[in-house]
Amino acid sequence: MFAPGLGSVEVRAVRSLIGIFAFFIAMTSAFADGQASFIFGRGPQDSLAASDLGALYQLKLNEEMYDARNQGFSELTRGWGADDYRGLRIFIKKRSLQTKFNRRYLAALESSKHKIMKIYGLKNDEYNRLALMAFGILGRETKFGTSARYFLKENMQPVVTAVKQAEAVLEQRPMAAVNSRGATQIKKVPALIQKHFGIQTAHLDRPDSAAIATIGFLADCLKEMKTRIRHRNPLSMNESNIYDYILYSYFGSIRQIVRGTATPERNLYIQAVKKHISNLILFESMADSSDYVFVRIR
Repeated sequence: MFAPGLGSVEVRAVRSLIGIFAFFIAMTSAFADGQASFIFGRGPQDSLAASDLGALYQLKLNEEMYDARNQGFSELTRGWGADDYRGLRIFIKKRSLQTKFNRRYLAALESSKHKIMKIYGLKNDEYNRLALMAFGILGRETKFGTSARYFLKENMQPVVTAVKQAEAVLEQRPMAAVNSRGATQIKKVPALIQKHFGIQTAHLDRPDSAAIATIGFLADCLKEMKTRIRHRNPLSMNESNIYDYILYSYFGSIRQIVRGTATPERNLYIQAVKKHISNLILFESMADSSDYVFVRIR
């Protein structure tokens, strides 16, 4: 046990030692499991030039969007869609983001739309906005499930807990009750998602489970922000700018909203999420049939 009252130098030293220990063990496990490429790279580069690959991907993307139009979808270029349910297709502009993990993540957001709208009482346009935010969070939190930091945290949970315990003792404060988990670093799966989808914290490393839990969490955040608009609103939030503030609740800085000090236009987390969202193209079906279910791993 560390003695209370140690200075910042001692705190940093302990963090460094534990971090080095965690990295050494994780690297040993990675090589043993043949997963070292997850950290250091994914092997030889494709023999085709990057420009050729980009052109081929653009052709494939155009073909998929053409197929979507033939299926009754159209691109949302203005606004966020109708209030009532519409089928959803989300396309990735950037070839480097077209991974199996990301495709499964987006496919879950597409196919679960009607059920989640019904569970949370969301309007169609609200779901569309939250779905894109969920993808942006995936990029910001774990680089779409590929960051070395995420790999270490998920595979070294006892060490992560030990680090937090050490920090809490050294800084003389209570330790956080739970660790953030999964590709979008959620601390707790929303109750409605647990009830209707059976998703638990242990499932959050799966892209479909992470996607559904994340948009459920965002739906809870949206509900909280709507309550604040009606009762406690020092920042003059309204229906048009409310989405700029939802992420403060997601990353645990709700106090900035309560105190009226939140500045989303200067917040690096929020700007990173928006940057990742800009890599997506949203298509919506013309029909409002709630029977529509689209499940396809592209």
